[in-house]
Amino acid sequence: MVLRFLLIALTSVWMPIAQAKFSDFQSALPKLPQKSGISLKVLQQMDDDLLRPSAMYPNFDGFPLPSLMEIYAYRQNCKGTLDDLPPAIRYFEKALCNGKMPPLTWFVSHPVHPLGGSYAWHYIQQHPAARPILEQYQHIRERPEMFGGLGGMSDDNLNALSSGDVWLWHGHDLCHMNGVSWQCYDATLWQPLADSADVKLSQLNKASVCDQVVGQVCVQNLQKPPWLLRGLSVVLAMLLLGTLSYVLWVRRYLQRERQFVLQMLTHELRTPIAGLGNVVEIFRQEFDYLPSPARQGFGRLADGVQRLRQLAEASRYYISSKGYLEEREPVALGDWLSAICERHEIVFCLERDITLVLPVYWLGLCLENLLNNARKHGLPPVRLFAVWENGSLRLTVVDAGLLPAFPLFSRKKNSDSMGIGLSIVYRIMKRLGGSLRRRRKPTTFQLELKCDDLAN
Repeated sequence: MVLRFLLIALTSVWMPIAQAKFSDFQSALPKLPQKSGISLKVLQQMDDDLLRPSAMYPNFDGFPLPSLMEIYAYRQNCKGTLDDLPPAIRYFEKALCNGKMPPLTWFVSHPVHPLGGSYAWHYIQQHPAARPILEQYQHIRERPEMFGGLGGMSDDNLNALSSGDVWLWHGHDLCHMNGVSWQCYDATLWQPLADSADVKLSQLNKASVCDQVVGQVCVQNLQKPPWLLRGLSVVLAMLLLGTLSYVLWVRRYLQRERQFVLQMLTHELRTPIAGLGNVVEIFRQEFDYLPSPARQGFGRLADGVQRLRQLAEASRYYISSKGYLEEREPVALGDWLSAICERHEIVFCLERDITLVLPVYWLGLCLENLLNNARKHGLPPVRLFAVWENGSLRLTVVDAGLLPAFPLFSRKKNSDSMGIGLSIVYRIMKRLGGSLRRRRKPTTFQLELKCDDLAN
């Protein structure tokens, strides 16, 4: 809100200065000698179509190309029917061939020919003697020596003239409509006047940076900003710097608050997890006396408590090590994969059994996510291949299905797809310094992570 107020204040101070400078220039401009001029009343008496630049080109929007070609062909030898064309065109083309000029009122009601240009110009080309009579019905571009040179202006200027703009830029000449006439001034005259008024005038274009825009002219104020404006600019810069510093401080503060909450929750979870561990140990000692259904539930309970312990340990390490997910530990690759694959009832293929230093919890979480996806969404058989070479461990999960063409890491809610799970796997592997790759047919996901062999 404060920034918006300061921007409004800067604009309210600077814009009146620029406008006042240009008003001084505009007031002094009529005192200069004119290079050319034309009464506005004369232009107002012309048909609007005779001012539009587009009227000088063939009317492809109103007539198909074969019709235009038919008119051109008829004019070459005055043979043909022209039956597919409007009566007015047939009448004019026949009059052109016969040398019988239509009434002047006809040229008033039919200003523009379909081939481009005025009907009067087309008649004059075949019968030059009619020029003095028909000249007033020609397009402004067809009479460049008249109207103070306005006919030689660019298409943009003529369009601006038709739309009512009062300032035009013609070459280096400056043209202005003062209410009763158009007046054009040479650059050698108006340029010193603009310099004395501390304004710079240039032709308006897309790259222009203007303090004020008048018609087709860009106005820039050359006067240095006053002390008040410079002061406001300094205050605005300081406020922007202060806002940026505050945003960074708030982000750091919220990060510390989240880290504190996570640390507190992790600490509080360790006590009930330890209690559950003691209960599991009691059940383990009395395992032979448990009924058969309880023995099956004991396996799931023991596995869940073990995962809770790993989660608490990984969270504690994450908090105490400035964002690293987990301290790596040596693990026998064959035993670790056997425990995971036994839970999912799949077979794995290991090239050779070695002991690697791995982030056991988080890498296991990623691998189990891929195995769950393969069993839930893929087709059997599901296989796991493990290869360690060149200092990297590659774990590849393959099933016989076809991976659907969905965004791999989308986050659609209420979806039964595997997008959100893969998004978690991707982010975890990226934090661990590894990667996740996929292939559609057959469905293949590969985890790759650099790690060390304990023997080396």
